[in-house]
Amino acid sequence: ISPSQLISFSYRTENLIVASADLTINLKKKTTKKNIQKVFKDFEKNQKFKIIKNINEPLVSLDFKNSKFSCNVDHRWIELNKNTLKMILWYDNEAGYSSNLVNQIIYVNSQNLN
Repeated sequence: ISPSQLISFSYRTENLIVASADLTINLKKKTTKKNIQKVFKDFEKNQKFKIIKNINEPLVSLDFKNSKFSCNVDHRWIELNKNTLKMILWYDNEAGYSSNLVNQIIYVNSQNLN
């Protein structure tokens, strides 16, 4: 394997609440890292609920404790190699889940489904 075919990250999560997702996605179309970042930034601007937050600061796992977002997209860890996208997402297993569960209940209730 040549270095142009390998994407790898190494990081630590030293607490029981915050976790991370290490995603590797094979894209159908070629794109750029800048375009991927723009998609996430545009989504954050237009989202109705706190689902995604974009992060560019050098934070560690504990910094995401009590995050109300389902997913904190760490732009420092987005890499693209041809059509393979690799990225890291951070989330608080309790705060992010419960806050968005409440949002979903409120939303469904507001739809007056009879």
